[in-house]
Amino acid sequence: FRCEDVAALDPVTFESPEAFVALPRWSAKRTGSISLDFRTTEPNGLLLFSQGRRAGAGAGGHSSAQRADYFAMELLDGYLYLLLDMGSGGIKLRASSRKVNDGEWCHVDFQRDGRKGSISVNSRSTPFLATGESEILDLESELY
Repeated sequence: FRCEDVAALDPVTFESPEAFVALPRWSAKRTGSISLDFRTTEPNGLLLFSQGRRAGAGAGGHSSAQRADYFAMELLDGYLYLLLDMGSGGIKLRASSRKVNDGEWCHVDFQRDGRKGSISVNSRSTPFLATGESEILDLESELY
């Protein structure tokens, strides 16, 4: 799924806590980038989420060690967090130095190349290095 040449569209408004948008699977195995603008007054919520197929299942498909790659951005107490796991350990990074639930537009740029990347919130960039050895982000689900 690529949308480099897509014009900006009208904003989407969510009028209930159960509302969501489902986008096609994001193919970002070795590299990837996402940009988005949002505004909210809610202190907590999931902005983006996608996961991979669970790995490590034993006989019968059950194991407490099952893991799945995942990518997410969430609001927690008004701050934006990046959550990322490429199968060898997850990171949770506070990406905003200030609360972003003030009702003003917030611009986010996420870029990743292998284990390294950066997330920028309103032009303030924070670099990250994913834990473990894996450089592949294997996502299977839609991007919510």
